[in-house]
Amino acid sequence: GAIYFLLYQYILRPADPDNQLVNTLFYIFLPAVLAAGALIADLVLEGLPRILKRFLGKDEEIQGEYGLDK
Repeated sequence: GAIYFLLYQYILRPADPDNQLVNTLFYIFLPAVLAAGALIADLVLEGLPRILKRFLGKDEEIQGEYGLDK
């Protein structure tokens, strides 16, 4: 969201500060950009423990297969 705001503030707005189309698009898409960031963060935070559990399970399986388990 911060990058989107900086893009608008320093690149799009100086081109034409009174452009209603740019202003409208910014305020329409800003909530969508913020929501997308939150959704991606949520998916990553939920997915990392699953991936870690999967790899740890495979590691234990491999160790058991070769007699390396304690």
